[in-house]
Amino acid sequence: MFFPLSDENPTQRRPIVNYILIAVNVVAFLATLPARQSDLIHWMMVPAHLHWPSLFTNIFLHANWIHLLGNLWMLWIFGDNVEDRLGHLGYVVFYFVCGLAADAAHIVTNAGSSIPTLGASGAIAGVMGAYIWFYPRHRVKTLVFFGFFFDFWHIPAFVWIGIWFLEQLLLSTRGLAGGVAYMAHIGGFIGGLGIAALVGVLAGRWPSRRRDAPLEARAPERRFFTPIPDDPGIEFIDEPGDGYSVLRLTEDAADVARIGPVVAALTKETPSEVGARLEATRGMIARAVPLDAANQIQRELHVLGIPSAKILHNRSNMPPRPIPVEGASWDDRTLRLRAGEQIVMVPWSAPFLFVGARIDGVPFVEIFVNRRTAYRIRDARHIPLTEIDSGSRSELATDLGGLARAALNRAAGSANDGLRALAGDGNGGRLDFRNAADYDDYIFWLYNLILAKGIPSARG
Repeated sequence: MFFPLSDENPTQRRPIVNYILIAVNVVAFLATLPARQSDLIHWMMVPAHLHWPSLFTNIFLHANWIHLLGNLWMLWIFGDNVEDRLGHLGYVVFYFVCGLAADAAHIVTNAGSSIPTLGASGAIAGVMGAYIWFYPRHRVKTLVFFGFFFDFWHIPAFVWIGIWFLEQLLLSTRGLAGGVAYMAHIGGFIGGLGIAALVGVLAGRWPSRRRDAPLEARAPERRFFTPIPDDPGIEFIDEPGDGYSVLRLTEDAADVARIGPVVAALTKETPSEVGARLEATRGMIARAVPLDAANQIQRELHVLGIPSAKILHNRSNMPPRPIPVEGASWDDRTLRLRAGEQIVMVPWSAPFLFVGARIDGVPFVEIFVNRRTAYRIRDARHIPLTEIDSGSRSELATDLGGLARAALNRAAGSANDGLRALAGDGNGGRLDFRNAADYDDYIFWLYNLILAKGIPSARG
């Protein structure tokens, strides 16, 4: 037996109409649950005694809980993507047209029947017909079980839905045996497939022939996977009012007491304030000071044997603002990040820096892909994190620690000691920051050290 669990097909827009259709079906079922069938016949479709409102009302009625949940589960899996392709208004019209196509097929093949018909399965069959046209190669995660044997298979949509449609054709030869209007399923499916094909022809969007073709085969505005932006390279921008920051290249705790007086003499701070900044930010000796002061600090620290770097503190050297991630999954080769309405595919070899940190008790991981692009993944219940085992085709829900361990084991870029702390490494280092400002100075220090070639302490 085959039972669909989900499809591997993210959407660009929120499927509001699909949610509403599911809700209306549930409300209609609960509202009519106490009523007797004889009281509801007026709202069901009876081929021998047709009245036009029943052509619409019957598709929101269900006989029992199993009938309702079975239909809505299929609508949940396949409807969001069809709505994504057709748009909200187009999906509304499409859904009702498929329902009417299912009604018409049932009426034509059972013209003299007095048996009342109800259920959304005809309209939902139309949704499945459109799905097989728009997304034939996208996979459906399926629970397969025979007796005591069960497994999870990832089956292409054209195979899964094709088997379902073949079953409807075979069972339709039995008429209404079992109380199921199979011809309504067939009519709805053909109607949905035909509408999808027409939309595809008019829009010039033929279905993809390969599973990995959606990137190239769809129109530009329908790109579900966003390529990683190119690194623009180092930019030198000297703007009025720019200051220079002095960063230390080592983290010797004994150096803090020696650095304080040198900086305080030029910045009008106290040595303890300079020391507190170094403790909080790890490497920010002086922040956005004039060029003369930065040069003097660097010369005096050099005399003390404390290596430092002078960095122009302006937007050209600032780390990119991280994009919030709403969900992430990964396997041995690729990290997939859902950010807004896009899915970004990031090979483990691409990022040059992974950072783990915690502010106000909330841990997060930041992934720096290049000088233009970074992502932040917070530890929150609404952000799903999934590790995929390509060999066994299994998925495991995990947490931020699982992501940190995956990055340490698979990524080619650098990682800070906070990431090791998140991963549960016994030798993990500091994770917490007092506030966002301290973290910003820390990441400015670490980011620029990583980009600077030949600096051995850049692992942070």
